[in-house]
Amino acid sequence: MSATFVNPVLPGFQPDPSICRVGDDYYLATSSFELFPSLPIHHSRDLVNWRLIGHALDRPTQIDLSHTPSSKGIFAPTLRNHRGRFYLICTDVGGVENFILHATDPAGPWSDPVLVPIDGIDPSLCFDDGFVFLTWSALGQLGIMGAQIDPDTGRLLTAPALWWRGTGGQYPEGPHLYHRGGWYYLLISEGGTEAGHMITVARSRQPEGPYESAPCNPVLTHRSLSHPLQSTGHGDLVQVRDGSWWMVFLATRPLGYHPMHNLGRETCLAPVDWPEGGWPTLVTPLPLNLPCPPAASGTAAPRAAMSPWVFRRTPPPSLASVSVNGEGSRLPCLPLTLDDVACCALLARRQTAFEAMFSAEVTLEPGEQGDAAGLAVVMNEQHYATMLLTCEADGLFIVVRQRVGELRVELARHRVERELATLRVRAEAGSYHFEFAGREGWGELAVVSTRHLSTELAGGFTGVLLGLHATSQGRTSRGAASFQRIDYSPVVSPAAPI
Repeated sequence: MSATFVNPVLPGFQPDPSICRVGDDYYLATSSFELFPSLPIHHSRDLVNWRLIGHALDRPTQIDLSHTPSSKGIFAPTLRNHRGRFYLICTDVGGVENFILHATDPAGPWSDPVLVPIDGIDPSLCFDDGFVFLTWSALGQLGIMGAQIDPDTGRLLTAPALWWRGTGGQYPEGPHLYHRGGWYYLLISEGGTEAGHMITVARSRQPEGPYESAPCNPVLTHRSLSHPLQSTGHGDLVQVRDGSWWMVFLATRPLGYHPMHNLGRETCLAPVDWPEGGWPTLVTPLPLNLPCPPAASGTAAPRAAMSPWVFRRTPPPSLASVSVNGEGSRLPCLPLTLDDVACCALLARRQTAFEAMFSAEVTLEPGEQGDAAGLAVVMNEQHYATMLLTCEADGLFIVVRQRVGELRVELARHRVERELATLRVRAEAGSYHFEFAGREGWGELAVVSTRHLSTELAGGFTGVLLGLHATSQGRTSRGAASFQRIDYSPVVSPAAPI
């Protein structure tokens, strides 16, 4: 019996995937919005198992995301390799807009951004027999624009022109151009990145068009279906050594009624039937168990896994050197809180499974009044929950607080005698349990519904982060927090039923 896999292949807030193959190696880039370091790069030899090998934007001198609003920033990259050089093109929404990065090694280092003078989002590159074509999504739902470009300088070589309006769905975006068998195929997404998301395709004998819409459109959508994977869209195609074609795309895994999702848009994989001279097609709805792609022969060169820990926005100098070393970290108690549109002392990682344990031993050093440190579950500035060891005038407490929009509430407090506490967030499909280690084992302080931290309620394009947080709550403090025995243990959970 042939091996199978279950989507997503890259779980937890890894949207807008773009892929390229170099020999037996596959490289994948995804959107990162306000997170820093930005533009994560993953590597695989079989398309199913992925390892984070770096970030294309890992230096504050490359880009300034220090005050980027939630769900703005780095959108929809396209990753390509041409003659041994890697190219990444994407949009910094609300910032420098469209730019290209270059590297000889996808793990980095990557160049400083080269600006591209276009109005729109989701730019993509197609290298074609000495020509390089740029496609992007025009502002105002006009459609897909195109031009020739010098990818090393960002200079347009021809005037921008409208190439295809799509099939009529809203927000035609995420274009990728492929030249195969004498045809230029334009793969795009339409319908918005919510429940109506779909992937459509058109083709032309010339890159500039006119484009003929595929009779099988949309080639992938799960709209109006009770399927565990929803919002399927924003796909990119890759051919493997045996000649077969595969697509990476984003999807969500909503739960409950009315369905809501909190892990963000995740990267999925599916086989594509693409006969020479024909249209690329997929089985819709997708089976839950899919046959594994043919694995690469031989042994991959070893690559060290990079840290999954990120900041929300470019960190200031006081946080620039902070990291998780082994099982420990140390954060200063800064005045900024999770309410601020700035980089507070939050070191976080993506939640990648419905069921997970996230824990740490927290110590306040020295513990000035107002200092607080512990664990945070964060969607954005207005939707989060924290469990913090807090130094107050009348003693030390573990305090659980939640914010949902304009509503702020203290859910629980528990007096402690030492400036040290072992804290745990136990995530389940429908709830977060905030727990502490007492003399008689783990005790539960509060429970928060995952629906309060869902995209449907909070808005935006990201997913939940589980983080280490320290703050002086608006005061100036000399204090800091030490985190030891940091552990994140996800329970592998494929697409769950609605």
